[in-house]
Amino acid sequence: MHLSETSRWPKDNGAQITEVEWDCAVSFLLHRMDMEMWFEIGRKMAEKGARWYVGEAQGIGRTVRSLLGTGGFHWGAVCIQANWFKLVEDCVKRIYLGQVRIVE
Repeated sequence: MHLSETSRWPKDNGAQITEVEWDCAVSFLLHRMDMEMWFEIGRKMAEKGARWYVGEAQGIGRTVRSLLGTGGFHWGAVCIQANWFKLVEDCVKRIYLGQVRIVE
């Protein structure tokens, strides 16, 4: 995850998002995104490295943000826009049952 230790959990329009809320969002995405999307994400990570999400806000990012809204994770547009890819990276770490380091 790219968040510093001092700001581990992002803000939701000024309110702190808890570890439990973040965890729930990660679990929700893991179960709601289809295998095709996970393959696409893996391909982007392999091609682009640590900045795999650059240019993906209208594709993968839109899908993730939409799913989060559908799932009741109304953290505010700015918060979701700034953190969707960090949620996806946490999902990937869970898929592989260990910390995945994305290298450039």
